[in-house]
Amino acid sequence: MALIERMPPAKLTEGLTWLVTGLSIGVAIGAAGSGALVDAYGARSGFWLAIAAGAVVLSSAIQSYRHLK
Repeated sequence: MALIERMPPAKLTEGLTWLVTGLSIGVAIGAAGSGALVDAYGARSGFWLAIAAGAVVLSSAIQSYRHLK
């Protein structure tokens, strides 16, 4: 949210829309993916998916921050 708020005011609404859409899709895919992993490999595998997704989001945020600078 903080990265999107740095965008020019004319693009702020679109940026927030894409952000919320991405969050919703990510939650849906994460729930489905971790459920399938838990069923196949046990509870710990669901946590590993969450850690991997967090690493992807962190690297994406770092790259976006560098691009906005």
